[in-house]
Amino acid sequence: MNRKSIVKLITFTTVSIAAINKCVSILANMNNCFNKDNFLTYKSKFGNIKYRKIGTGSPILLIHNLSIGDNINEWNYIVEHLSINHTVYTLNLPGCGNSDKNNFLYTNFMYVKLIIDFINDIISSKTDIVTSGSSNRIAVMTELYNSNVIKNIVMINPSEPSTVKLNHIIGKIINTPILGTFIYNCIFSKKYCLKNTDNNFRLNEYMNTYYDSIHYKGSKSKYLFTSIIMGKTYINYQHAIKNITKETFTYMDNTHLYPHIETPEKTAEYILSNIDK
Repeated sequence: MNRKSIVKLITFTTVSIAAINKCVSILANMNNCFNKDNFLTYKSKFGNIKYRKIGTGSPILLIHNLSIGDNINEWNYIVEHLSINHTVYTLNLPGCGNSDKNNFLYTNFMYVKLIIDFINDIISSKTDIVTSGSSNRIAVMTELYNSNVIKNIVMINPSEPSTVKLNHIIGKIINTPILGTFIYNCIFSKKYCLKNTDNNFRLNEYMNTYYDSIHYKGSKSKYLFTSIIMGKTYINYQHAIKNITKETFTYMDNTHLYPHIETPEKTAEYILSNIDK
């Protein structure tokens, strides 16, 4: 094969992959849940953050698991239980859902700064924080940096203090414009997102929004994904948690990955029993 033929093949392949990426984006956004729901907007230093507010009473801030697909809808089944006597805030973290997904490195400290600013600017009083999965790192470090914004921390199925899997090579490949986006789209297909729902209606409904979040307005969540797998959002909070002044409560459920989705009444009861005592 001569050089001219090689150039033509590369050009055709590149154009074809770009076209496939565009089709995936269009199809994923045709019925995307984030195009339908109404959200409030907080203009932060890290872009526009979409959030919801419901109920009256002392504030609770719910922070979803920090991954490319997890989003504000993680809390849909529990907010009604919590909002009877509390003002409940939920938000899409930067890089997630329909919040801005800018092309920069996402770090633990960035999320810490966002939470501090959000509490000061929007909630305007000390708040109880409930986290899911790896977002417990955000809450712990927020309390360490500023002990004046948090009352208590409740961690649902928290990540381990010192475990993280890093892959810098994959991260750099996926960050490339066309090929990286194609690989990203292949990995995070709808079939992949729905494979572990176990016929649970609530979980299945949420994982559909998980897929919607991943592909909302293109594949920009890949910037968060690369930051995560390259360890930029990670921090070992093992020593930090010993130095914070607020109480932390841990709700572990080895049966359910998202107990606040699959068993919301039980999870809400645990949360309220600790923050209302």
